[in-house]
Amino acid sequence: MKYSFRLISFLCAALLFSSIAYAAPTITSYDDDSIAQKSSSTVVNEITVTDDATTPAVTSAYGIKIQIPDTLSAIFDTTRTTNEISLYGDAVDNGKIAITPEVTFEDGDKTIVIPVLLDFEVEESVTIRNLSLEGFHDSTSVSQYLTFTYSDSADAIVNDNYISIYTSSNEDSTPPAAPTNLEITQLTDTSVKLTWTDPTDLDLYVINILRGINIYPVSGVAYDQVGDGEEEYIDEDLEIGDIIKFQLRGEDGPNLGDVSEEVSYTLVSMDELVVEEEPVEEEVVEEEVVEEEVVEEPAEEEVIEETIFENPFEDIDEHWASAEILKLAEEGIVTGVNEISFNPDGNLNRAEASAVLYRVLGFDEPTEPAEDPFSDVPANSWYAGYVSNMKALEMIHGYSDGTYKPADNISRAEFIKLALEVYYYVTGDEEIRAEIDALMEGEKTTIFRDLEDDWYTPYVTTAAEMEFVSGYACDPGRCFGATNNISRAEAVVILDNLFIF
Repeated sequence: MKYSFRLISFLCAALLFSSIAYAAPTITSYDDDSIAQKSSSTVVNEITVTDDATTPAVTSAYGIKIQIPDTLSAIFDTTRTTNEISLYGDAVDNGKIAITPEVTFEDGDKTIVIPVLLDFEVEESVTIRNLSLEGFHDSTSVSQYLTFTYSDSADAIVNDNYISIYTSSNEDSTPPAAPTNLEITQLTDTSVKLTWTDPTDLDLYVINILRGINIYPVSGVAYDQVGDGEEEYIDEDLEIGDIIKFQLRGEDGPNLGDVSEEVSYTLVSMDELVVEEEPVEEEVVEEEVVEEEVVEEPAEEEVIEETIFENPFEDIDEHWASAEILKLAEEGIVTGVNEISFNPDGNLNRAEASAVLYRVLGFDEPTEPAEDPFSDVPANSWYAGYVSNMKALEMIHGYSDGTYKPADNISRAEFIKLALEVYYYVTGDEEIRAEIDALMEGEKTTIFRDLEDDWYTPYVTTAAEMEFVSGYACDPGRCFGATNNISRAEAVVILDNLFIF
């Protein structure tokens, strides 16, 4: 009996030891992370997951999920994490998990899901590098911990190192991401409903509704606003045949976010949307069917070639305005100085300004005018049609001697005035006109320290208040450089801000 008792005790102890040693997978970090409030994206490195379960628990059916707790004011920086994440360890060496996995995100970007290709074996591990977090808007009173789950039924496993956010004087410089999944649904003959998905930014508080109708493009000025989390907007007082267009832009207080994709819809009569189908009774005729062997020839697939706009310019790859230049080039608004160069930092002249602003209006390419629009603008010059049409619209004016001086550089102030005239023509925005007129009649105050009581101050001030231009930092305050020549890149960015192509 004594021997049997000792044997049983030994076996129980062995089983107890085994259950302790291999109870569940574990998660450990290289170090604690203390992050300044309102800082930019921060990398959490060297997170190791080890399958210390008696029966392997990390499986291909579930993968590895790492969560940021709801009490921590942060989310995953999805773009940076997707682009930079890398894995190493024996599970990578054995092909159980990829070195650069195709991760996804859940729970408002609070959770990252790392796919597992094959079930882990006991004691196999993987170390995860470059998990980027962002959105540190509130400091933490106590330390917070990342958690790891390997199945829906298992309890979350807590990381051994903490993340804390300490109070900082940093300014929030991270704009909200763009809203997604925009859809328009017609409600009545005169109304539509716009729905979307808000970005996951933790400090988002309002969504700006940007709107265009019929021939007018989407305006860069908010038509209306809705609060964070509402995710729908009703637009009324429309008519059958109206073409309504929307884009959305989030705002978090100090920052305007990225602009969403554009969606559009043409209103039709609701009677056309509801088509009642009468049931048709099918006559069933029974007949003897003689089966014949049919040899099917493979059908030829129709090949649809998708046109992808490629960057034709060799001199904008690293330029600060490359995205806007490519966008307006694809829209046909701007062209290069030749087939391979845009010359982004070169000056914009008066002829080029007339051309790009005319294209913004959306008219067909102009033909050669019947006569010279100005004494120094020959009717057969490449820019004569643009200048002639802009003159007819009373948006440009020549000099008292009958010249236009097309080769002269245009200043930043002159271009702003012309751009606002085009914006007013396209949108019919009476508020802009009223604001400019009020500034013309009153004292010409401005936010820029280098502007005084000049003819262009109302135009520049109005454009700045509507956030179409921002100037540049100077000591102290901000300056605009109104009389400086405007560069081709600066002109492109202003147009993109005005009309959001």
